Amino acid sequence: MSVDFVFVPHSDAHSSYAVSSLFFFDPVFARRQLAAAEEAGFRTVLIDDAAGALANLDIVASVARWNKVLDIAVTHWIDVTSPLIAASDIAALDRHTGGRLALRIIGSSAEGPGARGSLVAWQKTDEYLTLLKRLWSNDLPIDYEGRFYSLAGSVVPDKGPQGASLPIRIAGYSGKAVEVAGRHASVFELPAVPYSDTVAIIDRVRNAASKFGRAEKISFSRWVHMQDEYLSSDAAALSRLAEAGVSEFMVSGLHDAGAIERFGERIIKALGPEQIQTLHPAFAALMARGARN
Repeated sequence: MSVDFVFVPHSDAHSSYAVSSLFFFDPVFARRQLAAAEEAGFRTVLIDDAAGALANLDIVASVARWNKVLDIAVTHWIDVTSPLIAASDIAALDRHTGGRLALRIIGSSAEGPGARGSLVAWQKTDEYLTLLKRLWSNDLPIDYEGRFYSLAGSVVPDKGPQGASLPIRIAGYSGKAVEVAGRHASVFELPAVPYSDTVAIIDRVRNAASKFGRAEKISFSRWVHMQDEYLSSDAAALSRLAEAGVSEFMVSGLHDAGAIERFGERIIKALGPEQIQTLHPAFAALMARGARN
């Protein structure tokens, strides 16, 4: 099994999670960092700005101009606009990126302030994603009347190149979140939990996906937080995570082009297309520093 890596840009050297528009404020700096990530072997860049969904979409448009290779995963919050407008805007960005876009739905978006509990929030997310896919699939206007949304004569005339196959990434850990992921997700983002819990969550999500005939269509991603060249993660070693079914790692904490380059040389390029059991000794040592099984 090959392993992919997601570059998580941020501008705060003291935080592994801070993803900020400040990173993209200077186009020259952003281009240089994205080029370094591409050269290092990262496959995807994550856009997750605290300013919200509309800011994220603007950043995606800029990143697509600055880099023509990296896939782009963008965090999206439901109900910022109507499903029709969201479907149209996302399809336009999919065209603009040349089919490199993925939509990321996280638990905090569905379970945040104003939501009537996580169950209802995820039910709403389920209906929202179902509508987006219908709008990306249908060439004729559709009418819809559901629990949370209604459409009348709605159509997205200009579909993105991926259409309804645009990848959906989901992170959320309630039973309903797992069910929604089973129905919709291409990638499920795992929490930073011990190895045994990781295996259990993977099994739960696969079981949920199997009910929709999608058990083989969902993959699993895991955060890796770097502090300089050392890991501060509390997860199990990468080799064990890969054996459990993790095929992607989302890497934050690489503060400059030099750190990105070193990560690529010592870790990503050392892995190559081989299985992660052939883990480069330098990375194995890094993982051992931070792993608690």
